[in-house]
Parts: sequence; structure tokens; C-alpha cells
Amino acid sequence: WIDVSRTLKGQYGARATREVINDNQTSTMYVAAPVRQGNELLGVLTVAKPMSTVQKFIDRAEHDILISGLWLLGLSLLVGVLVTGWIVWSVRRLRDYARRVERGQRDDQVQPPSLPGELGDLAVAMQGMRERLEGREHIEEMVRAMTHELKSPLAAIGGAAELLQDELPEADRRAFALQVQDQAARLHVLVERLLELSKLEHRRSLDHQTPLNLPQALAPAIERARQRAERQQISLLCDWGPAADADLTEGLTGEADLLQIAVGNVLDNALDFAPRGSQIRLSLHRDPQAWRLVICDQGPGVPDYALARLGERFYSTPRPAHGDEPARKGSGLGLAIVRQIMQLHGGHLSWANVQPGLCVTLHFTLASPTSSKPHRR
Repeated sequence: WIDVSRTLKGQYGARATREVINDNQTSTMYVAAPVRQGNELLGVLTVAKPMSTVQKFIDRAEHDILISGLWLLGLSLLVGVLVTGWIVWSVRRLRDYARRVERGQRDDQVQPPSLPGELGDLAVAMQGMRERLEGREHIEEMVRAMTHELKSPLAAIGGAAELLQDELPEADRRAFALQVQDQAARLHVLVERLLELSKLEHRRSLDHQTPLNLPQALAPAIERARQRAERQQISLLCDWGPAADADLTEGLTGEADLLQIAVGNVLDNALDFAPRGSQIRLSLHRDPQAWRLVICDQGPGVPDYALARLGERFYSTPRPAHGDEPARKGSGLGLAIVRQIMQLHGGHLSWANVQPGLCVTLHFTLASPTSSKPHRR
């Protein structure tokens, strides 16, 4: 036997022999060990064990390894699918955000997605890039529009200045001097309103919110408009109704100074269009979730083609002539300023033609003022 022969020679005696040459299941393992007494070799002990007795342990181990491998493969696939799905979902959110920005949606409708890790850093970087690009676009649009609006008064002032250098009759000289004065006043109003609009467009929220009682908060602006109305022989009526005795501080907060500017601009527009002897009426109405301040004049109203463009920066319609005063063009910034102020207060602005005149409505929601940045365009 090989195992006995190797052991007698002092080697490691082990062998495996198959009873059926082509059948591994019939293999038997033999291991031999020497039997000594001192240094004398007395014999060899051989132990035999058929492979069939350990095959079930081998099969069980192979089965366990196979099951564990399948579980590991399934978990790996699941983790891969989850990671891939999360990455695709995150990238799609970034893509949708970029598309909404591309379509020019409002800032309060387009917020960068909140994502962890590097994708979150990418979203923050995209938001910063967007704000910088919007700021640049805002400046470019402002410069183009302002350049367009400044051309007319500057041309009028330049033409009048050239004519004033010649010998003119006293009546003509006064007329040209008055034209220079009027155009200079128009430029002053344009610059002041442009600065005010620029400050409002870069504010993200109200600085000092206090509970508001609308009749009391708007009284200074109404009183200033009343003085001009008296000069134009126009009646300015305030119809607060039951709202004057109601608790208007509940759920309504804001900045009284800004609201005075908004109402003052609306009243200025109404006084520009209202004919002498007419009325301008202010009324306050309570809705379930909002207050509505309605300001109506008895002027010619606004042409239908211009209604949709009211509130755009530098868009204005010609004012009618009042007596000896010629028709003039407004700055086109009054309603744009009102719109920004209403957005800061969480409300909005609307208007509609009535018979006769135009009604402008300021909607104040009872929710807290919005903290989102007003739309720049």
C-alpha cells in the first residue's frame, strides 16, 4: 500500500483511492502514521475514511456559500439600483430647476433643490450663479429702459435750451422755460422712483413688521393726495364702512411707510386721469382670508390692449390734459413700485376698467408676509 510504504520510509503517508475510477463519490482517503517504541519502528497504523461520509458537509457548505452569494449579489444590485435612482432623481431635480429658471418663472416659484453632499453644493452653486446672472440681466434691462425713457425729456430740454439762446418774445421764452422746468421735474420723478424701485426689487423681506390698522396706516398718504385733489377740484372720498370699527390688526402685518408709498402712487395715477369735478373713492372690504383696498377714479380708464401690461417697468399710457395743462406721459414706475410692495407684504395687485374709470385693488392676505425675493422683471 502506498500510505504504508511512505510511512515506513519516514515520509507523509496519505492517499485517496476510488473504487470506481470515474466516480469521485467512491473515493476513500487513507492516512498512515508510524508506531514507534523509542527509536525502533514497530509498524504502521492506517486510518481510512470514505468521502461519502463527509460529502453531506461539503454539500451543505456549498449550499450555504451559494445562498450567501445570491443574497450578497441581490443586496449589491439593490444598493446599486437605489444609488442610481437617487442620483438620477437628484440630477432630474437639478435639471427641472434649471429649466424653470430658463423659462423665467418667479423667484418664489423656483427654489434650489435641497440635496446632500456634492449635489447639494452644485445646487447652491447654481443658485448663486443664477442670482448673479439675474442681477446682471436686471442691470442691463434697467439701463436699456432708463436710456429709452431719458431720451425724450433730454431732447426736449436740449431743444428748448437752444431756442432760449435766441431773441424770443416774452411769451415764447416763458413757454420754453416752463418746458425745461417740466422736463426737469419729470427727470427728477423718474430718478427718484427708479431708485425706490431698485431698492424694493433687491429686498427679500420686510425689515420692520408691525400690526396694521389700514385706515390709520394710510392716513398720511391719503391726506397728501387730498391736498392735490383739492387743487384739481376732485373729491377724495374714503368709504371704510364696517371695516373702520373692526380689529384690523388680526393677522395683518407690514410696513406702514411702504404701504403709504404704494397707496400714494395709486392715488397719483388716479389724480392724473380723473377729470375736474369727479370723485376718487377708496373702500375697504373684508374677505375670509384677505383685506381688499379698492381705489376707483372716474377717468377714461385704460385701453384694453394696455391692461395686461400695467405694472411693467417704464410702461405708461398718456395722461389726459387738465384745463391749461397739456397731456403728459408718466414715468411708468408707479404701479411697478406698488406691485413690488404688495409682493413684499404677501399680497398682490389687480385692476379692472369700470364705467366710468379704472379700479385698482390692493389685496392683503392675512398670512405672514412672504420672505421670498420679488420678481425682478
